[in-house]
Amino acid sequence: MTKTTLAAALAAAALASAAPAGAAVSAMDEHWLTAAIQGDQWEISGAKIALAKSHNTAVRRLARTLLRDHTKSRAETTALAVKLGVKPPTASTHIQQWELAIVSSLKGRAFNRWYAAMEIADHHGDIAEAYEEAGDGHVTAVRKAALQEVPDLRKHLALARLAWAHS
Repeated sequence: MTKTTLAAALAAAALASAAPAGAAVSAMDEHWLTAAIQGDQWEISGAKIALAKSHNTAVRRLARTLLRDHTKSRAETTALAVKLGVKPPTASTHIQQWELAIVSSLKGRAFNRWYAAMEIADHHGDIAEAYEEAGDGHVTAVRKAALQEVPDLRKHLALARLAWAHS
């Protein structure tokens, strides 16, 4: 190794160690963290609506599971975001809030079917996004967190399909 190459390597290492915690987080990692937290908040809000509006056993089971699992996921993902210097969102997106407003205006079987259908579509997307982050993300901790979400997301998808079938 030449002196110039060694000096450049040492300078790069010094800059990397002096960088703020969030500096190594790629745009993809930041997007996944933010979207996951917003999604968790959407799931929590939707589950609370479902528990208040539905008497369907399968829908209520889905809602209870989503409430429990996404409350835990939101806390874990928020802690990771903060640790990496990413500002966590405090609410779901406007589109997600609109979806909840629409579904909450429904009653009975119509509510149950729309809620279950929303959860089926959402969890298909969530699984794909988690695998994409796990495969292509930059920060190992974020990639690992994404991959660890998949079993619960698959469980949620199965419960949402069951809720749909029993609505």
